Amino acid sequence: MILLLLSLSVKSQNINDTEIVADHSISTQLYTKCFENLNQGIEIFEKYPSLKSRKFCSLIECMFLYSYKEEDIKFAAEKRLIGIATQLYNAGTPVYLTMGMDSY
Repeated sequence: MILLLLSLSVKSQNINDTEIVADHSISTQLYTKCFENLNQGIEIFEKYPSLKSRKFCSLIECMFLYSYKEEDIKFAAEKRLIGIATQLYNAGTPVYLTMGMDSY
């Protein structure tokens, strides 16, 4: 009986780490939505080979560009974010993007 209880206890402590919980919240959908028709900053991305392979068409990808030291990459990210915000506003989903105090 003790062996049975111990085996159940051991089995219940093993958590399956490979389970991925999908986040279907509105904010996650907004951050990851890809806006295909963005053309802001293309000329800047051409200067950097590592950036040419990515689309940078979602809010989260454009915010990632702010981690670069180069000011022209940050400028391109800002222009793309403005383009995304404009498209969202025209679609009836206005957003307010802020940047400051290490938050984007």
